[in-house]
Amino acid sequence: SSGINAEYGYYGIADKVFKYDTMGDNPPKADAPVVTEPNVKNLTFRNFIEIIFENPEKSMQSWHLDGYSFFAVAVEPGTWTPEKRKNYNLLDAVSRTTVQVFPKSWAAILLTF
Repeated sequence: SSGINAEYGYYGIADKVFKYDTMGDNPPKADAPVVTEPNVKNLTFRNFIEIIFENPEKSMQSWHLDGYSFFAVAVEPGTWTPEKRKNYNLLDAVSRTTVQVFPKSWAAILLTF
């Protein structure tokens, strides 16, 4: 554990402990340095959050959000691009807590807090 408590934000010292929105909307370039730091997203209450899981590996990955349900709106082969959003199933997506991402594929989920 990093020893970081999100409640620091209530005491006005959050900016000294972590930074907001360090993870961008687009994945970093393949040769970008790996940075390990806490990421706190500044979000609007009850808005949907889109998370894309990409699996470049040769084996299947499973992603589980403990204690949260989300809508798996798309699972497709290849690499995700913003144009893929037009193929999302927004009418009758299944609510679940785990999504499988097949080899060389991606999955999109929508969740809200």
